[in-house]
Amino acid sequence: MARSDAEIVSASVLMAESYPPQISVSLAFWLPTPCYQLRVSISRPDSQNRIQLEIYGVAPKDKPCNMMALLTPQEANISLGSFPAGHYSVWVNG
Repeated sequence: MARSDAEIVSASVLMAESYPPQISVSLAFWLPTPCYQLRVSISRPDSQNRIQLEIYGVAPKDKPCNMMALLTPQEANISLGSFPAGHYSVWVNG
């Protein structure tokens, strides 16, 4: 598979009013073409309670894509689940 970084337009953290609270990230992003499929790698909180999200796209490597880039960013909501009480920060693509 060919891999390409996603260009992040916006990202915001959302917390559902549930118990335990459910955390998600709302993204607006660009991928090179609609042939790319979104992939997200989510790390566990590190020693400083930072949660790293790596947002990228993959497409078949040896298959040409004849689709033009989209005119508007794509959107996705990524569930992070719940965490023990504390303060956390979410980092998207560094």
